[in-house]
Parts: sequence; structure tokens; C-alpha cells
Amino acid sequence: MKPFHWFIVACIAVVGLAVWWKQPDRDSPARLNYDTVGVSQGLTPQAQALNLDKNLDVSLLPDIARQVIREGAQKGLKEQAFLEYLLREVSTRVGEISTIDLNEDGVADPILVKPEPAQGDKYILLSLRVPDPHAYPLPEGRDAAAWKRVETFEVATLTVSLDEKALTVQAQPDQHLFPSQAGQHYAVNDTAPSFLSMYMTMRMVDWMFMPRMYGFYGPGWGYGYYRPVPVVVVNQNRGGALSQRGYSAAPGSAEPAIRGSGGGAPQSQYGRDYGKTPPKALGELKSSAAFKSRAPGAPAAGGGFGRPGGAPSAGSGSFRTAPRSLPRGGGFGRGGGRRR
Repeated sequence: MKPFHWFIVACIAVVGLAVWWKQPDRDSPARLNYDTVGVSQGLTPQAQALNLDKNLDVSLLPDIARQVIREGAQKGLKEQAFLEYLLREVSTRVGEISTIDLNEDGVADPILVKPEPAQGDKYILLSLRVPDPHAYPLPEGRDAAAWKRVETFEVATLTVSLDEKALTVQAQPDQHLFPSQAGQHYAVNDTAPSFLSMYMTMRMVDWMFMPRMYGFYGPGWGYGYYRPVPVVVVNQNRGGALSQRGYSAAPGSAEPAIRGSGGGAPQSQYGRDYGKTPPKALGELKSSAAFKSRAPGAPAAGGGFGRPGGAPSAGSGSFRTAPRSLPRGGGFGRGGGRRR
């Protein structure tokens, strides 16, 4: 073979080797391009389908509790009487502005308040909850024992701490029911000298945050007065209630103003149990809501969760329940007693 022919063969071999090297299925891994930015597509349809942002303004909760604490102190209430006033008024006043209606029967869900004092950390946490749709029909208002057995979902927590510099109230929404606010904390500080002096004079820090061994907090829900109110009525009256009460929205922050012994924001027992994974019933509710939101011809308005309010939905879903009985007003959680 002539030298020129050898040259041609060599060129072909080089070109063939180069083509083979460029093939993606060779054993050597392909180089990755790290010069890029990953962007999330946002909340999942399941999370977005059950979002209570429009049903309860969590940023108002700290000022609600701050006002109630001031009023209870001005009334000279202490220990058990103060606790009952705090729970009753927080329940009532949050109920005035909440249009949460998880079972979609057109009636606003009652706001249940469960106190959880943390003696070592010197704060008290209030777990704000609403009934699981499976819990309907609800007990009579005066049946304290039955109310304690009602299955619930936590919607938010309120944490109260006090020292000689300030009374601090912090609210944190549940990440499963307020997915767009996950990780947010809303806090207000009461630094008015006259009120701080009052709190210290009545030795509030001794009995509110470090309860005695007999445990006057008790295991109850309460001490509110449940009077069923249609969602449309709450919507009609909410503006007047906000104007009359004069609540101020607390600023949101990713950093908690009150921290527990672990360094993070205080959590209720519910939050510790279901921080990452919601209760099974809530997961099913979220899936049901996501399915209904994708259904052709799904109603766009109604009195249920995630909607601004109106008439109850006429649609049928796995969590529709029989209309709730309308008990006469009475204190739920009352008589819930002392723990020895």
C-alpha cells in the first residue's frame, strides 16, 4: 500500500475514534454543567388545595392574646380565674375573625384552645385547634368530658413569655394548613412600664409559666362558649370586629422571638407528633381537596376552607358530613379540672 493510502486510512481512524468518544453511552461519565440555578415549581397541588390563608389572619393572633392578657390583669384575675379568662377570650375573639370550615357545612368551626405550660422554659403555649371533620356532630356545649375527646387539627400556636423587660407573644401557623407561611413567626412585645409593673406586682411569672404541682391547668379544651355561627355571618361581621378591637398585625419573621430549650421555636405536643407528616385524617382531607379542585366544573365559591366565604358547597366529597347539631351556648372544656 502506498504511503498516501496509509495517510488516508490513518485520518479515517482518527475521525472514527473522535466520533466514538463523543457517544453518550460510553463507560466514562458525562461532564455535568453546574453553571445553572434550580428553581422550585412551588407548592404541590395537594398543599395548595388546603390553604387557610384567607380564612384566618395568623398575624393578628399575637395582638389578640396581648390584649386579653392586659384585660385579665386589669380585672385583677389570678391563677385559675386568669387562665379561664385567657382561654375563653382567645377562643371567642379568634372565632370572631375565623372562617375556617373544614367540613364545609357553612358553619364556622369552633376554635378550641389547649394550654401547654413549659415550666423549664418559662413560657406557656396555647394550641389553637379546630375539629376533625370526622368529629361531627359535635357534643353539646356543656358536655366538657365529650369535648375533650373530640379529634382535632392544630391550626396555629400562641406562645407567651414574660420577664422584667417585656411580655412577648408569638404566633406560628401550622405548616400543613398554612403551607405558604411555613416557617413564619409573628410576634409582638408589650413593653409598657405600667403593665409590666402590674404583671410583676401580681407575680404572674410565678403562677402562669411555672404552675404548682397540683397542675391547675388541667387537660381541658376551653373555656370558650361555642355558639355556631354561619361563615357568611362571620364574613359580614369580621370588619366590624377588627375595627372595634383595634388589632395590629404582627410582622412576620423566619427567626422566632421566643425559643424553646432546643433553640428553635416552641412546639406543642401536636407539633412534635406531626411536624413533618400530617395526621392521616388531615392527609386524606388534603388529598380530597386536591381531587375536588381538579374536578371539571368544580364550584368556585362557597363557605368551606380556602374560600372567602358564602353559601355552603353543594358538592359531595369524602369528607362531607351530616349537618352539625346546633347546641346551645355553653362552656366547652369547663369543669376540666385539676390534675393531681
